[in-house]
Amino acid sequence: RLKNYPEPDKVMEKLGSDAMRLYLLHSPLVKADDYNFSEKGVETTLRGLIIPLWNSYAFLSTYATIYDWVPTAETFSRPAADIDRWVLSKLHKLIEEIKLGMDNYTLDRAVEPMSNFIEELTNWYIRRSRTRFWADENTPDRREAFETLYSVLLTFVKLAAPFIPFITEAIFQQLKRPEMAESVHIADFPLYDDEVRDLLIENEMERAQIVVNLGHSLRKEHRLKVRQPLSRVFVVSNQKEVIESLRLHHHLICEELNVKEITLHTDESKFVHYKLKPNFRVLGKKVGKWMNGCKTAIEMLDKASYDLILEGEAVFIPMGEGKYQLELEDIELERIIQEGLVATTADGLIVALETEITEELELEGIARELINRINTLRKAHDFEVVDRVEVMLSRTEKIEKALKSHGPLICHEVLASKLEFCSSEVGEKVEINEETIHLQIVKI
Repeated sequence: RLKNYPEPDKVMEKLGSDAMRLYLLHSPLVKADDYNFSEKGVETTLRGLIIPLWNSYAFLSTYATIYDWVPTAETFSRPAADIDRWVLSKLHKLIEEIKLGMDNYTLDRAVEPMSNFIEELTNWYIRRSRTRFWADENTPDRREAFETLYSVLLTFVKLAAPFIPFITEAIFQQLKRPEMAESVHIADFPLYDDEVRDLLIENEMERAQIVVNLGHSLRKEHRLKVRQPLSRVFVVSNQKEVIESLRLHHHLICEELNVKEITLHTDESKFVHYKLKPNFRVLGKKVGKWMNGCKTAIEMLDKASYDLILEGEAVFIPMGEGKYQLELEDIELERIIQEGLVATTADGLIVALETEITEELELEGIARELINRINTLRKAHDFEVVDRVEVMLSRTEKIEKALKSHGPLICHEVLASKLEFCSSEVGEKVEINEETIHLQIVKI
């Protein structure tokens, strides 16, 4: 049975020692080069890898205790869920990278991929799988989620034991079954398994992550709150295989970006207009006094002309009594996004978000903000994960509409047995999308 270990701040000395060791191993000192030691660097390592690893174990332990899940000695079969197969594939990629670094005595190369893996484990796999661990019923999917995370953590602490001996031993002692080695430091080093590695699903998930990251950057740039649902995201790639791989993970993308629908295209002209304009700095030196006429001629061209130039074909424009052959450096392609959309591009993908917020979307956004505030209060009051509560809040017109539409969702997400309005201003004052209310939660 898994047990909860003390919070990280109660064993900070040991965790700090591991962070110090990892920080130094990932520095020029391992190559006997000069290096300016930084306490901030140690703290970054602590918060970037050590504590997230600890919290990953705490997450598994918490829900294993709630649902009385116990690891068994049975062979872990290939899971059904894409995200489980993805994290196991990434784990075996990590095994290969660490072994390569250690075999070549390049310890900094062995250490570097560990941080990236823990980042993806905590901020992608665990976050994407939370609802599977929360499931009330003991479904095969929930069991596979537990088995996958258990297997990943057990393998990772064996991999990381030579570099961070204290936290890996602490976690191993809680994860190990009776038939296993007494210590992580005498356990067999994990072996790379080519059959577990799945490059196809790694590539598919990477594309989905690119779309999600672009979508989040758009939300941040245009101040669209993450908890505010939007109606649609458009994704464009001129590669059909990329579109098909994204189609397989459309639910994931929609959930991550908090949008209702994803529309996939191979042609961005569905929502983008193009305008060609001269590159004055380059073209002006070539055409001189004919610049104004050339500018007018270029602006009359369409994107097909730009594509021809891109492919090396000859495209001419009138210049005085003659003509001039355009080169790619002479022109610039301006993309004009349809009204109501914001867009960005990277890695051959274009992502555009619809920004119009209907009343229905606004009310759902209020409900999601309310869920966040209530869960923040639960944490502030040190409530247990399984504690049920009663929620009382003051009334405004929009809050009332949001509760009427999304009351069951709110109750489910915050474990509320009762959600009711109070006439008096009780509890704490909070802001919910420019709505000021008073909120109080009471443990039942």
